[in-house]
Amino acid sequence: MKQLLLASAIILSACATAPSEVRPPVTEKQTEFVYPHVKRPNLLVADLDRSLAIYRDILGFDDAPIGESALDSFSYPVFKIPREARMRYVYLGEPGEDRVFGLMKISGVDLPRPSAAPHMSTVVIGVTGLAEIKDKLRAAGLEISTTRTSGRVEFTFKEMSFVDPDGHMIVLYEVLD
Repeated sequence: MKQLLLASAIILSACATAPSEVRPPVTEKQTEFVYPHVKRPNLLVADLDRSLAIYRDILGFDDAPIGESALDSFSYPVFKIPREARMRYVYLGEPGEDRVFGLMKISGVDLPRPSAAPHMSTVVIGVTGLAEIKDKLRAAGLEISTTRTSGRVEFTFKEMSFVDPDGHMIVLYEVLD
């Protein structure tokens, strides 16, 4: 109940667990949703392996096969990607649901790096083991914020943020008991 309330308050969240946890195999995936339903954030990245080292290896999203986008992919017009560019992608999963977090590598186009202006968007991800994750992000050389404790009457949580190598702002939170 605490996590459900937190996810509602934050609006956009994807859940992950620390990679050191052993998860039981998922035997049943969610197939029916209540709408509106946020399916997945998709991040454009310059280096897919570097991004997987963060989102899969540090944050603990489930691995998935890497694919190549078809030339008539919906992503070309949506992300304003020139037709001569090529896209490779991976949709990472979490326990209970596949394809919750997308990483898309664009070849043949220089991706703009966000300026020092305010971040225009963020992805909020619930985790366990926030302190360990923060140490790994710091060791990876990422820009990270301080951790703070926040909350309401129903729950308390720790939160922090980091900026990935492509300039995406990511907020992490862990619900405290």
